Amino acid sequence: MVDAPANVPDPVKADRARPVRRRRPLLFVLAAAILWLIGQGVGWFGAGPLLQQGQSRELGQGVTRPGGLGAGAIGSGGASLVADDVDSGAQPVAAGGLDGDPLQSSATVLAGNPSNASAQGSGASNSSDATKVAASNEASPVTSVLQPGALPVGMAADRFDSLLSLLNSHLAEHSLANATAALQRLSSQSLSANQRAHLAEYAARLQPLRQACEERVLEHVQKGALLQADEAAAQLVLAGVWSAPTVAAAAPQLTLGDNWQRALPTGGPDVPTPRPLGRNRRVRVHFREELHYGVVVSSSTDQVTVRLLSASGQSFPTVHAVACEPINSIASEAIEMGFVAVHAGEMRLSRLWLLRAHRLNGERTTRGDQLLQLLR
Repeated sequence: MVDAPANVPDPVKADRARPVRRRRPLLFVLAAAILWLIGQGVGWFGAGPLLQQGQSRELGQGVTRPGGLGAGAIGSGGASLVADDVDSGAQPVAAGGLDGDPLQSSATVLAGNPSNASAQGSGASNSSDATKVAASNEASPVTSVLQPGALPVGMAADRFDSLLSLLNSHLAEHSLANATAALQRLSSQSLSANQRAHLAEYAARLQPLRQACEERVLEHVQKGALLQADEAAAQLVLAGVWSAPTVAAAAPQLTLGDNWQRALPTGGPDVPTPRPLGRNRRVRVHFREELHYGVVVSSSTDQVTVRLLSASGQSFPTVHAVACEPINSIASEAIEMGFVAVHAGEMRLSRLWLLRAHRLNGERTTRGDQLLQLLR
C-alpha cells in the first residue's frame, strides 16, 4: 500500500477548518435604507428642503450654466435666474454687464444689477457675496470676449482693396453708373472708420462727375441731339432707377417725377398714334452702333427708311422710328417723337423729348398735354 504524500492536505480536514460565512443581504438593505432616510432629512444627498414663497437665494448659487460656467461667470447682458426663484415668482437678477454690449438687447433683464441685487438677499452678509460675484464677472474671460472693442471690426483688407480696385477701374473707364453701383455696394458693407473715411474720398470724386453728366444731358437736349442725351442719361441709372435732380429741375412745371425710367401705369389711356416723319426730312439715325446723317425716303408710325451717303456710295436701311431724330427739331416734332418713344417702350427717351418740346416752346398744345398726362 502506497502512503499519501505528506504535503497534500486532507480535504475533509480543510473543509472543517474553513469558517462558515453567513450572508445577511436583507440586513444590509435595511441598513442602507435607514441611512438614506436619515441623510435625506439632514441634507447629505441634496440641497435640503425647498425655499418657501418669497425667499430668494444669493447671487451665484443655483443652476450651473452650460460649458461649466456658473451664474457668476456670465458676462454682460445675461440674466441670472435660480430654478427655485422661477417657481417662487422672484424677479430675475441681472448679471454684471457693459454699456453698449451687442448682446444686451437680446437678453431679458427685468430688474436690478449687481449693486442692488444683493439688497434682495436675506441680510447684510449677502452684500459681500454679491461684491465677490461682481468682481468675478469683471475678470471673466467671457466678459472680455463680449466687449465691443474685442469684436472684429471692418472688412478684410484684401477684400476691401479688391472692391476698391474695381471701383477705380470703373472710374478710369468713365463708367459713372458702374462706379456708383460699386461705391454703393462698398458703402453697405461693415467697414471700419478708416475704410469709411477712405471711401468718402471716392464719394466726393463721384459727385462732380454726376453733376457734369447731368449738364451734358441738358446740353444735348438743348441742341436737339436726343439720342446722345439718352445715351448720357443712361449713366445716371442705378438699380433700375434714373436719378438726375438737375435735369428734372430744368422743367419743374412738367412734374415728371424723379425716376424717368418709370413705365406707364396699367389700364391707363391709350397712347395716341404718332405722326410719321415727312419725306426728305433730314435726320440723324442710329445704325450699326453709330450715328449717321441721312434723309427720310419713306416712313410709318414705327419704321423709317433713310438714304445714307458714304464714301463708297449710298444705302437705304430701314430702322425703327425710335432710332431716328429730326435735325433741329421743332416742338411739334419733339412731341410726336415722344409718342414714338412711348410706343417703343423707351420711357426715359420719351420724357427727354417732352423736355425738348417744353424748352423750345412753353405754350401748351393738345398733343403736348396728352403726352404730359401719359408720362406723369
